[in-house]
Amino acid sequence: MKKIKSLVIGLGQSGFDLDLDPKRKIIWTHCKAINKHKNLDLCGAIDSDHSKGFHIKKKFKDKVLFSSDLEECLNEIKPEFISICTPTNTHLDLVKKLSNFKGIKYIFCEKPLGTNTKEAQEIISLCKESKIILATNYMRRWDKKYLWIKDKIESKSLGNLISINAYGTTAMYTSSSHLMDLILFYGGSAEKVSGYIQEDFIRKVHGEKDPGANAFIKFSNGVTCHLIAKSKTPNHYMFEIDLIFQEGRIVIKNDGKYLKFYTFKKTDFSGTGYLGLSEKKINIKDNERMLDAITDIINCEFGESLPKSSGKNALDVHKLIRAINKSSLKNGSFCKI
Repeated sequence: MKKIKSLVIGLGQSGFDLDLDPKRKIIWTHCKAINKHKNLDLCGAIDSDHSKGFHIKKKFKDKVLFSSDLEECLNEIKPEFISICTPTNTHLDLVKKLSNFKGIKYIFCEKPLGTNTKEAQEIISLCKESKIILATNYMRRWDKKYLWIKDKIESKSLGNLISINAYGTTAMYTSSSHLMDLILFYGGSAEKVSGYIQEDFIRKVHGEKDPGANAFIKFSNGVTCHLIAKSKTPNHYMFEIDLIFQEGRIVIKNDGKYLKFYTFKKTDFSGTGYLGLSEKKINIKDNERMLDAITDIINCEFGESLPKSSGKNALDVHKLIRAINKSSLKNGSFCKI
């Protein structure tokens, strides 16, 4: 199979820098994932910061063209696969330019998709009109641990899912959108929400305000969720989910480092017939979710299948955040999503 020519736009955290951290054991960045993938060829990397060129040269020698000029890179490389890893407020303009360039088949965009719901919808429409397969990097949808939980929900091995409690850090778009995406992945179609925006600390990301929130979400299937996405600093990182079922419980701690599975069993502490929760720790080896994401994306056929994380679920996250903001302005009144 001929390798697919690929280009990464933006060499910040998700584009390049995160994999410089020696404590990260799996691939986190688009540059490293594309370079490691057997079917892709990392041909170019773009950033407005010219100093990034030194790091690209050091890492990839002369294999990868570095440029600050998008048009130059597109004409030189003629890529089919594009990763967008730039600040959110640049995504729409980039997709407008890319959608007019012939030959692009795949766009793998960092989250959030746009700065608001309208922008996200326009990005989806542009890709659809240009027959480009659009994926959004809510990477836990390719993570085996989180997919194992999804299978437990769908198979009803613990009965019906009843409720979700989710705990994250501040900044709904920047950090907690990952948590919200999983809530929607597990809970189903969200119907309405009551929410309050965090006011004691508001994080700024690329100069834009991105507050946290406390929200109660009602799903159309009867599942409920309490979301706490608040902290006094983004350095207080938390990513935990507690799922309550008719016949048990699943708890995710420390972003999947600890996964616990509970079922009701007879206990020694009571002779009255009550059943207690029996704990079992689940060990699922980390998979290279970024490589699996790329494989999923390039195996999609336009108009026939979508990546596991597409523009659709990214738009649903935008709609949820919009409804939380609207509810907060109405003093927590329920708002449709």
